[in-house]
Order: sequence, then C-alpha cells, then structure tokens
Amino acid sequence: LQVLRPFILRRLKSDVEKQLPEKTEYIIKCPLSKRQRCLYDDFMSRRSTRENLRSGSVMSVLNIVMQLRKCCNHPNLFEPRPILSPFVMQPLTIILPGMLLNICQGKDLEETNVLDLFKISPSCDSLFAYSEGHRLAMNEQMLKDYLSTPVDVPIPKLKGFHFSRPPP
Repeated sequence: LQVLRPFILRRLKSDVEKQLPEKTEYIIKCPLSKRQRCLYDDFMSRRSTRENLRSGSVMSVLNIVMQLRKCCNHPNLFEPRPILSPFVMQPLTIILPGMLLNICQGKDLEETNVLDLFKISPSCDSLFAYSEGHRLAMNEQMLKDYLSTPVDVPIPKLKGFHFSRPPP
C-alpha cells in the first residue's frame, strides 16, 4: 500500500466541496416479504447457525448478522434465483420438435399428425408427443440415438414451423 500511495489520488468530500450540507439519513421500517421471512426463519432454524451463535465467536456471529442483513436487504443476495427467460431454453427443449420429426421421418406425416408435436409431456422414462388422441412413444434409446447423430443432419422443414439447432 505504501508503494502505491504516490500514484493514488484520494480526496475527501470535505476537502473538495466546502458548501455541501451534512448527510441526512431516513430509516423507514417495513415488514419482510414472504420470501424474506421464509429465508430468514430457515436460516435461523439451521443447526449450524444455532451452533455458531452458541459458540460466541465474534467472527461467526458477525457472519450470521451479515447473512441476515443480506436476506433482509434483498433475498437474491442471500439465495440467488436462476434467470428464467423465454429466450434462454435448454438445448433439449429447442431440438425436441425437430428430433420427433426425424424419428417420424419414415412414417407417413398424415398418419402421425405431427403438426401438434409441441405438446410434450414427460412420463416415467419416456417422452410422448400427443397429437389429437394419437400417441407417439419415444423411449430413451431413441433419444440417445438421435443425440449421437452427427450435427450435419439437415434440419427438418415443415410449413408453419421454424426449427433451429442450439449453439454448441
């Protein structure tokens, strides 16, 4: 720090501006939200928190106070939520309609009625594509076979639908 001191300009507010008024603080008390209350209670009920409080160590108590402060200021500081966006999808979600079309490729499209393949529901070990009462079973082996195919397989084309591959 002593080496860097000549290169760092540190000025105080009192040195720069003499006309500034004193800082005023307002403390407004408000209740915790449901999520904040749940996180707060969960953190306080943990065995490790209770043990740290019983130990009486100054650093562990200060750490607990800091965690509770983060919980009260904004719950995402304490426990971040994953970012959910309609533009960010899992790769399987993006390629599943095209994958089902490729699996059905050998069959007559009129017979399987694949225009409604977006109604996907997970069930046990299989994925099913429902289409007006018809059910196309897709087992885990079919899924693995498709995912192991080379990337240069052409993307299926179907009028009214746009399929694309996820970025690598």
